[in-house]
Amino acid sequence: MEVFERVFWAFKPCIDRFKHCMPVLSIDGTHLYGKYKGTLLVATSVDANFQVFPLAFAIVEGENTSSWSWFLSCIRVHVTGREGLCVISNRHGAIIAAMSNPDVGFHEPRAVHRFCVRHMASNLRTHVKNNNMRDRFKVVAYQRREKKFEEDMRSIGKSCVKSLEYIMDVPFHRWSLFHDASRRYGICTANFLETFNNVLKGARFLPIMSLVELTFHRVNKYFNTRRDSSLARRADRYAYSP
Repeated sequence: MEVFERVFWAFKPCIDRFKHCMPVLSIDGTHLYGKYKGTLLVATSVDANFQVFPLAFAIVEGENTSSWSWFLSCIRVHVTGREGLCVISNRHGAIIAAMSNPDVGFHEPRAVHRFCVRHMASNLRTHVKNNNMRDRFKVVAYQRREKKFEEDMRSIGKSCVKSLEYIMDVPFHRWSLFHDASRRYGICTANFLETFNNVLKGARFLPIMSLVELTFHRVNKYFNTRRDSSLARRADRYAYSP
Protein backbone atom coordinates (compact mmCIF):
# COMPACT_ATOMS: atom_id res chain seq x y z
CA MET A 1 0.00 0.00 0.00
CA GLU A 2 1.32 3.43 -0.94
CA VAL A 3 1.37 6.00 1.85
CA PHE A 4 1.93 9.73 1.41
CA GLU A 5 4.89 10.91 3.50
CA ARG A 6 6.30 14.25 2.36
CA VAL A 7 6.26 16.66 -0.55
CA PHE A 8 8.56 19.58 -1.39
CA TRP A 9 7.98 22.26 -4.00
CA ALA A 10 9.47 25.55 -5.18
CA PHE A 11 8.55 27.60 -8.23
CA LYS A 12 11.13 28.15 -10.98
CA PRO A 13 10.80 31.97 -11.15
CA CYS A 14 11.43 32.16 -7.40
CA ILE A 15 14.45 29.88 -7.69
CA ASP A 16 15.89 31.95 -10.53
CA ARG A 17 15.37 35.28 -8.79
CA PHE A 18 16.69 34.23 -5.39
CA LYS A 19 20.23 35.00 -6.53
CA HIS A 20 19.20 38.69 -6.54
CA CYS A 21 17.87 38.53 -2.97
CA MET A 22 19.71 38.97 0.28
CA PRO A 23 21.50 35.76 1.37
CA VAL A 24 19.00 35.34 4.20
CA LEU A 25 16.41 32.61 4.74
CA SER A 26 13.62 32.63 7.31
CA ILE A 27 12.19 29.19 8.02
CA ASP A 28 9.22 28.12 10.09
CA GLY A 29 6.54 25.47 10.34
CA THR A 30 2.79 25.66 10.89
CA HIS A 31 0.26 22.90 11.57
CA LEU A 32 -2.34 21.78 9.05
CA TYR A 33 -5.91 21.71 10.32
CA GLY A 34 -7.80 19.89 7.62
CA LYS A 35 -8.68 16.21 7.25
CA TYR A 36 -5.05 15.38 6.52
CA LYS A 37 -2.79 16.35 9.40
CA GLY A 38 0.81 17.37 9.10
CA THR A 39 2.97 20.47 9.07
CA LEU A 40 3.57 23.06 6.36
CA LEU A 41 7.20 24.19 6.25
CA VAL A 42 7.98 27.49 4.54
CA ALA A 43 11.23 29.23 3.59
CA THR A 44 11.26 32.88 2.56
CA SER A 45 13.95 35.42 1.77
CA VAL A 46 14.06 39.21 1.53
CA ASP A 47 14.58 41.18 -1.67
CA ALA A 48 16.51 44.41 -2.16
CA ASN A 49 13.44 46.44 -1.15
CA PHE A 50 13.12 44.53 2.12
CA GLN A 51 9.99 42.78 0.84
CA VAL A 52 9.15 39.15 1.54
CA PHE A 53 10.33 36.76 -1.15
CA PRO A 54 8.64 33.29 -1.02
CA LEU A 55 11.10 30.55 -1.88
CA ALA A 56 10.15 26.99 -0.91
CA PHE A 57 7.43 24.89 0.70
CA ALA A 58 7.00 21.39 2.05
CA ILE A 59 4.41 19.28 3.78
CA VAL A 60 5.83 16.85 6.33
CA GLU A 61 4.56 14.67 9.15
CA GLY A 62 5.67 17.12 11.82
CA GLU A 63 8.55 19.25 13.06
CA ASN A 64 11.33 16.81 13.88
CA THR A 65 15.02 16.54 13.06
CA SER A 66 14.36 14.21 10.13
CA SER A 67 11.76 16.45 8.46
CA TRP A 68 13.75 19.66 8.93
CA SER A 69 16.92 17.97 7.65
CA TRP A 70 15.01 16.75 4.60
CA PHE A 71 13.50 20.18 3.92
CA LEU A 72 16.81 22.00 4.18
CA SER A 73 18.51 19.33 2.05
CA CYS A 74 15.85 19.83 -0.64
CA ILE A 75 16.55 23.56 -0.60
CA ARG A 76 20.25 22.86 -1.09
CA VAL A 77 19.67 20.42 -3.94
CA HIS A 78 16.75 22.01 -5.79
CA VAL A 79 16.80 25.72 -4.91
CA THR A 80 20.21 27.15 -4.11
CA GLY A 81 23.82 26.23 -3.59
CA ARG A 82 24.73 29.74 -2.42
CA GLU A 83 27.41 29.86 0.22
CA GLY A 84 27.31 32.13 3.26
CA LEU A 85 23.56 31.99 3.77
CA CYS A 86 22.09 33.18 7.06
CA VAL A 87 19.14 31.12 8.31
CA ILE A 88 16.82 32.77 10.84
CA SER A 89 14.44 30.61 12.85
CA ASN A 90 13.05 30.01 16.29
CA ARG A 91 15.01 27.86 18.73
CA HIS A 92 13.27 24.59 17.87
CA GLY A 93 15.63 21.75 18.77
CA ALA A 94 14.97 19.94 15.49
CA ILE A 95 16.02 22.98 13.44
CA ILE A 96 19.19 23.40 15.51
CA ALA A 97 20.07 19.74 14.98
CA ALA A 98 19.39 19.91 11.23
CA MET A 99 21.46 23.06 10.82
CA SER A 100 24.38 21.40 12.63
CA ASN A 101 24.36 18.29 10.43
CA PRO A 102 27.12 18.45 7.76
CA ASP A 103 25.09 16.17 5.47
CA VAL A 104 22.31 18.77 5.26
CA GLY A 105 24.55 21.48 3.84
CA PHE A 106 23.75 24.38 6.16
CA HIS A 107 26.55 23.96 8.69
CA GLU A 108 29.20 26.63 9.20
CA PRO A 109 30.97 28.01 7.23
CA ARG A 110 28.53 27.23 4.41
CA ALA A 111 25.77 28.94 6.36
CA VAL A 112 25.16 30.49 9.76
CA HIS A 113 22.19 30.07 12.07
CA ARG A 114 20.59 33.00 13.85
CA PHE A 115 17.58 33.11 16.17
CA CYS A 116 14.46 35.24 15.82
CA VAL A 117 14.63 37.96 18.49
CA ARG A 118 10.85 38.14 18.80
CA HIS A 119 10.61 34.42 19.54
CA MET A 120 13.40 34.65 22.10
CA ALA A 121 11.74 37.65 23.74
CA SER A 122 8.42 35.81 23.90
CA ASN A 123 10.09 32.74 25.45
CA LEU A 124 11.87 34.96 27.98
CA ARG A 125 8.58 36.51 28.97
CA THR A 126 7.11 33.03 29.52
CA HIS A 127 10.20 31.99 31.49
CA VAL A 128 10.23 34.92 33.92
CA LYS A 129 6.57 36.06 33.69
CA ASN A 130 7.66 39.64 33.09
CA ASN A 131 6.73 41.81 30.10
CA ASN A 132 9.31 44.44 31.04
CA MET A 133 12.17 41.93 30.77
CA ARG A 134 10.87 40.89 27.36
CA ASP A 135 10.95 44.48 26.13
CA ARG A 136 14.37 45.19 27.64
CA PHE A 137 15.80 42.11 25.98
CA LYS A 138 14.61 43.40 22.59
CA VAL A 139 16.43 46.67 23.23
CA VAL A 140 19.65 44.78 24.02
CA ALA A 141 19.28 42.56 20.95
CA TYR A 142 19.03 45.58 18.64
CA GLN A 143 22.00 47.43 20.15
CA ARG A 144 24.80 48.14 17.68
CA ARG A 145 27.25 49.71 20.16
CA GLU A 146 29.31 47.55 22.50
CA LYS A 147 29.20 49.97 25.42
CA LYS A 148 25.41 50.25 25.32
CA PHE A 149 25.06 46.50 24.93
CA GLU A 150 27.12 45.88 28.06
CA GLU A 151 25.30 48.57 30.02
CA ASP A 152 21.89 47.15 29.12
CA MET A 153 22.98 43.61 30.00
CA ARG A 154 24.22 44.77 33.41
CA SER A 155 20.95 46.59 33.96
CA ILE A 156 18.95 43.46 33.20
CA GLY A 157 21.16 41.45 35.59
CA LYS A 158 20.54 43.92 38.42
CA SER A 159 16.78 43.82 37.83
CA CYS A 160 16.31 40.08 37.26
CA VAL A 161 19.09 37.53 37.62
CA LYS A 162 16.83 34.82 36.21
CA SER A 163 16.40 36.82 33.00
CA LEU A 164 20.14 37.36 32.64
CA GLU A 165 20.84 33.66 33.15
CA TYR A 166 18.29 32.77 30.48
CA ILE A 167 19.79 35.26 28.01
CA MET A 168 23.39 34.27 28.75
CA ASP A 169 22.55 30.64 28.02
CA VAL A 170 22.26 31.51 24.30
CA PRO A 171 25.46 32.54 22.45
CA PHE A 172 25.45 36.27 21.74
CA HIS A 173 26.09 35.90 18.02
CA ARG A 174 22.83 33.97 17.66
CA TRP A 175 20.65 36.93 18.64
CA SER A 176 22.69 40.10 19.25
CA LEU A 177 22.93 42.53 16.33
CA PHE A 178 26.24 43.85 17.66
CA HIS A 179 27.80 40.36 17.73
CA ASP A 180 26.25 39.23 14.44
CA ALA A 181 29.14 40.29 12.14
CA SER A 182 26.50 41.63 9.69
CA ARG A 183 25.44 38.15 8.64
CA ARG A 184 21.72 38.75 9.13
CA TYR A 185 21.64 42.10 7.25
CA GLY A 186 19.91 43.79 10.17
CA ILE A 187 16.98 41.35 10.00
CA CYS A 188 16.37 40.32 13.61
CA THR A 189 13.02 38.55 13.43
CA ALA A 190 11.10 36.07 11.33
CA ASN A 191 8.26 38.57 10.94
CA PHE A 192 8.83 38.61 7.18
CA LEU A 193 7.84 34.97 7.03
CA GLU A 194 4.83 35.49 9.28
CA THR A 195 3.73 38.34 7.03
CA PHE A 196 3.77 35.94 4.09
CA ASN A 197 1.74 33.42 6.11
CA ASN A 198 -1.12 35.91 5.81
CA VAL A 199 -0.89 35.46 2.04
CA LEU A 200 -1.55 31.76 2.60
CA LYS A 201 -4.51 32.38 4.87
CA GLY A 202 -6.95 29.45 4.69
CA ALA A 203 -4.44 27.12 3.03
CA ARG A 204 -3.92 24.99 6.14
CA PHE A 205 -7.47 23.62 5.96
CA LEU A 206 -7.17 22.31 2.40
CA PRO A 207 -6.32 18.83 1.05
CA ILE A 208 -2.70 18.43 -0.01
CA MET A 209 -3.13 18.88 -3.77
CA SER A 210 -5.39 21.88 -3.28
CA LEU A 211 -2.90 23.43 -0.87
CA VAL A 212 -0.05 23.09 -3.37
CA GLU A 213 -2.19 24.60 -6.12
CA LEU A 214 -3.25 27.45 -3.83
CA THR A 215 0.37 28.39 -3.10
CA PHE A 216 0.96 28.71 -6.85
CA HIS A 217 -1.96 31.08 -7.34
CA ARG A 218 -1.28 33.07 -4.15
CA VAL A 219 2.42 33.52 -4.98
CA ASN A 220 1.47 34.65 -8.48
CA LYS A 221 -1.03 37.13 -7.05
CA TYR A 222 1.50 38.34 -4.50
CA PHE A 223 4.09 39.17 -7.16
CA ASN A 224 1.51 40.69 -9.50
CA THR A 225 0.32 42.98 -6.72
CA ARG A 226 3.90 43.97 -5.96
CA ARG A 227 4.57 44.68 -9.65
CA ASP A 228 1.42 46.79 -10.07
CA SER A 229 2.24 48.77 -6.94
CA SER A 230 5.78 49.41 -8.19
CA LEU A 231 4.55 50.54 -11.61
CA ALA A 232 2.01 52.86 -9.98
CA ARG A 233 4.68 54.50 -7.82
CA ARG A 234 6.94 54.92 -10.85
CA ALA A 235 4.11 56.52 -12.83
CA ASP A 236 3.42 58.93 -9.96
CA ARG A 237 7.08 59.98 -9.86
CA TYR A 238 7.15 60.71 -13.58
CA ALA A 239 3.81 62.54 -13.41
CA TYR A 240 5.08 64.99 -10.79
CA SER A 241 8.65 65.37 -12.05
CA PRO A 242 9.47 68.89 -13.37
